[in-house]
Amino acid sequence: MVVSSAAVAQDDELSTAEREALSAKAADRQARRDIESLLKPSGKFERGMFIVLRGTTLETLPYATSYPGLCQRDELGVDYAPDPANGRPVDANTPLRPYRLRLSTSFSLDRRRFRPMRMEQTQRDRDAGCIANEQGETFFAPDEDAAVAGYTALQSLAARLRAGSLTLSACDAEKGTSCTQVVLGVVSPGHLGQIQACPAVPGTRCLRIDADNSVGITIMIATPEGAVTPESISSAKVETYIIIT
Repeated sequence: MVVSSAAVAQDDELSTAEREALSAKAADRQARRDIESLLKPSGKFERGMFIVLRGTTLETLPYATSYPGLCQRDELGVDYAPDPANGRPVDANTPLRPYRLRLSTSFSLDRRRFRPMRMEQTQRDRDAGCIANEQGETFFAPDEDAAVAGYTALQSLAARLRAGSLTLSACDAEKGTSCTQVVLGVVSPGHLGQIQACPAVPGTRCLRIDADNSVGITIMIATPEGAVTPESISSAKVETYIIIT
């Protein structure tokens, strides 16, 4: 997980030399203070529908990536396990112990400012735009490069479908709805749920994009790396599904 240093309090902005000069104990204390300074207030513990609290989540303020208009935030989850004494039944009064951390990364994308190319700018200046748009819709991806590749692949696929220059290799949509309509209906960032890699033959790429909790789009890209363009889309398939909770 990569985190921005822009949110660290001014009096904690020590230089590399100053940090290297700290004793082991002071370095540990400083590192923990740095982590805490990046996290937003967590709010109250809530167990929801469960008998005992299962976990809580802390998150950072959104911060800028290397790509203009793409912001990232990191989530740190803490899971708890009940620790009953003398075999007593587990209930809301049973002591809990933290036993595991969970890390995840989410992104938000401003189409007006987004550029699929890395830009040099100070972290503090770029972060300002992300914090100003903190309430934007987010989606999950392994890292910023995967987020950009997935979003640009979806836009490239949409361009091919609009032009009629690509036919979907497989289509599973509700009766009366075309898969082209399904794809074009989820191209804006607010519809994205998750972007992840999928198996591909050597020399190519595969990206799986889940949107609106109901659409899965698999896109095959003819180039193993670099920018995704409409011409590099070799095939795609669409499936729709229902999540039962």
